[in-house]
Amino acid sequence: MSSKILKSAILAGALVLSGICYAQTPTDSDYFLRAGIDCYNKGLLDEAVIEFENVLLLDKTSFEAKVWLAQAYIDLKHLEKAGEVLYEASLQAPDHPKIEQLRNILEEKSVTVKKPAEAVPGKRLRPFGLVIPENRIKVNNPEIAVLALDTERTLEADEEKNINLKDYFKKEAGPLSDVLELERTTGITAALDLYIGKILKDPSLGAQDDKGFLMRGNRIFSDRFSDNAFNPENRFYYGALLYINGSYADSLETLEPMKGSAGAYSEKLRPIMSALEKWKKTEDERIMLAKKAEAERRQLEELARIKEQNKKQDVWDELKRRRTGTDAKPTAPSDGTVSEAALAAALHTQGYDLYKKGKLDEAIEKYNECLAKDDKNAECIYHLGLAWTDKALAGDTSGFDRAVSYFEQSIRLDPNSKNAKEAVSMIRDINSARQTMGE
Repeated sequence: MSSKILKSAILAGALVLSGICYAQTPTDSDYFLRAGIDCYNKGLLDEAVIEFENVLLLDKTSFEAKVWLAQAYIDLKHLEKAGEVLYEASLQAPDHPKIEQLRNILEEKSVTVKKPAEAVPGKRLRPFGLVIPENRIKVNNPEIAVLALDTERTLEADEEKNINLKDYFKKEAGPLSDVLELERTTGITAALDLYIGKILKDPSLGAQDDKGFLMRGNRIFSDRFSDNAFNPENRFYYGALLYINGSYADSLETLEPMKGSAGAYSEKLRPIMSALEKWKKTEDERIMLAKKAEAERRQLEELARIKEQNKKQDVWDELKRRRTGTDAKPTAPSDGTVSEAALAAALHTQGYDLYKKGKLDEAIEKYNECLAKDDKNAECIYHLGLAWTDKALAGDTSGFDRAVSYFEQSIRLDPNSKNAKEAVSMIRDINSARQTMGE
């Protein structure tokens, strides 16, 4: 168990040392495979082993990584490990020429490599697959039947000696193949120049699988730009990568200081700056239209608010007139005294003003003073019920009982009024609220 834990820790450490901070995707496995091949070609065998093992951590079925790893183990004299890896690879392609070559090398060094059992007893295996027994091929057309039969190919002696891993694995293909090949042979900057030119001519190429090319470019020039932002090469390629990745505002901010002083990068900078300036013009127009639309929206909201406020004021004025008969203010009789009805109406009005301001206790006090002078004022009683409802909703749940009592009293005093209908609805809502609150 401890050896397994130690092996896991070593593999995890290798991942960290290799700078793996990205998602486990096929693009990452391709990157590690190419890195391993580069290390192997440079004679850095231990580093190559780490890269090939990283590939297999991400993709256990990578036949190419297994063959390269077996080759590296042989060169490092780790023959037992090479035999184990080669056996796993032989399960995928038993008759692959490279499998046979590496197996012969190990057997010459007295290392026995297991061979996979034949899946069809008595039949030989064809390269990269199983032979279909001829007696199980049932095709009426003899020409088609011949195509299904197995054929065997053997390598000439000279051909077998010159087996090279690169000859057996597919080279890069697609519209970005020349970019990836240039990166491998010349370096990242030359490949970026070619890639940028392609993207400017055909932006749809940005959707193509670049085998981690942009990821590597971003990592390299992001670090370089952080270390030295005044270096023209660092600034240009970092800004160009921002543009390709769609960060137009950041790209413009990065590249704009180079205008007029780009030197050797003037020609490379010109098409990117042209594209960024077109984007900036379009973006400024979009922002201007958005601000205009927002201003119009706010203006309409303000007009609607004023209209609603005026409407409420009209309703309130009408309510005051209806309460007092002619005017909200109490009127004094000719002898100079104020009538009880006028005082009650004034108290009612004061209570409702306080209610609108959220001063519930003071409003209730005014309503009670009003009812002390006019206990048949159905509207005041209805408003008193509203005030107690709000107090109950604010936490004083005992207020629900008082509210219902006042609403019922308002209904009895003026059963045909609008307030009576509203009171019925309020009683129903209060009962529903009490059920919800579990009372």
